[in-house]
Amino acid sequence: MVQYDLDGTAKYGNVAYVNILNNTIKLFPNPVADVVTVTGAPVGSMLKLFSISGQLLVERAIQNQTERINVSQLTSGTYIIHIVEKSGTTKYLKFVKK
Repeated sequence: MVQYDLDGTAKYGNVAYVNILNNTIKLFPNPVADVVTVTGAPVGSMLKLFSISGQLLVERAIQNQTERINVSQLTSGTYIIHIVEKSGTTKYLKFVKK
């Protein structure tokens, strides 16, 4: 990948693979009160739940095509689920805890 600056200089950077065609991973309900459900993530992928400030709250391997995460103990606010597939493909899902 090449980036051209305003002065005409070119800088070469690393190319990252991003899979934008695979929209099969879903999260619901949103907003959520007690349990958030993630479907469509490949078994063996890693799931991480972060607070909006970046604190890691949950980290686990996905065991089923439908994963349920109990969020009843979390305070109200916005949270991010980061899913990393074995291939390295990543997906970020945002939800609101009531």
